[in-house]
Amino acid sequence: MPIEAMAERMIMVFVALTLTMSVVNALQQHHNHLEKSLQPYALSDMVFVEMDQSETDIRGSYCLDGAVPGFYYRKGPNAPKQWILAFQGGTWCQTVDDCVKKIENGQTIHGPSGAPGGIDSHETDFSIFKTANFHEYNHVVFHHCDAGLWMGDREDPIQARGHTMYLRGKRILDHIIDYLKTNTSFGEATDVMITGGSGGGQATFLVSDYLTTLFPSTVTKYGALPIDGWWASQEPSQEAGFELHNMKSTIAPACAAAGMGHNCLYSDIAYKYSKTPMFIIQLIGERDIQGRGEFIHEAWSDCLFEDKTCPTGGVSSLQDYIDGVVSTVQSTPKYSKLNEGGFISTCTKHIVFLEDGYFNYESGGVTMEHAVQNWWNNLDSPSAVAKWYLPCELNAEFPHQCEDTCDDGE
Repeated sequence: MPIEAMAERMIMVFVALTLTMSVVNALQQHHNHLEKSLQPYALSDMVFVEMDQSETDIRGSYCLDGAVPGFYYRKGPNAPKQWILAFQGGTWCQTVDDCVKKIENGQTIHGPSGAPGGIDSHETDFSIFKTANFHEYNHVVFHHCDAGLWMGDREDPIQARGHTMYLRGKRILDHIIDYLKTNTSFGEATDVMITGGSGGGQATFLVSDYLTTLFPSTVTKYGALPIDGWWASQEPSQEAGFELHNMKSTIAPACAAAGMGHNCLYSDIAYKYSKTPMFIIQLIGERDIQGRGEFIHEAWSDCLFEDKTCPTGGVSSLQDYIDGVVSTVQSTPKYSKLNEGGFISTCTKHIVFLEDGYFNYESGGVTMEHAVQNWWNNLDSPSAVAKWYLPCELNAEFPHQCEDTCDDGE
């Protein structure tokens, strides 16, 4: 073929390829525009999905302040049937006055800013989402706009200081699960892990059994991973909050049948009666011990960090706390059952579920990340056994911290 003809053909091919790429790019941009319009509350690489207003009105599934509820969502690229459902951290309100304060402080309000209640992406991007085992799962984070551990079902709203308040976390949970079953691949889910940290960790202890009643029949592998949600029966009573929110229909059925009532809100009691396989992660963060009195709080600050004067009995007080967690779980029949386990540590970061400590903290030479991974991988194995990673004993002399993989801070 003459050189001129070859050059002409090459030019034509180049033009054709250029046009093709232009069309592809245009289509991709159009697709991205559509996706963006459908996902208006982009937060990191998660999106905020808001429930339908008319459905919310019918169900009465309002947030504490009367807003329409929603959840954060990241679609799994290659695992349509594998899901992690996570409860966002945060405290709940146990009195009318506390609930009013949450509204007035903007802690339950959300909108098109993409940052409900001022929450940023850091507080919804759980460390477990980033791990090799779970990064391709579908991820959901329940936004705590009910301020009631997703457990309330109070029929009549409360009027206080010019606010109308709805305490209906159970209805929000029901609404979101129904939405997921209808509008996503969750309707065909096979593997579901429930997790949460801090207040979300307490919720994980409390409502995991109830959640099983909402799941599609396709779910065959189910377990709960409560992280730093240990609110034990030595802590202040939660009876007032239990009655205020009307939580009786979401506590573990076996706990309710045992007549434990509001005591089912304590993590240790909920754990004892729960039928859901669980892997407990519990550290000794500042907020984990704050309900135990001023002395242990002082000991936590002075004994475990800088070389301050550790108060007499401070190390013993902290050791008693961590020993109490261990002895409590060991005293339950659940402790030695198949598919159970936990990682209990003297490390101090309360929000480890959002931090790098999740990948680095060790117990017996095993990182938290790999302990969870091993538990989950063997959860449906006929040879599964309970696996516990227990803490070291604090040192009597400075440095008192006995685990050298810990880092400082909350």
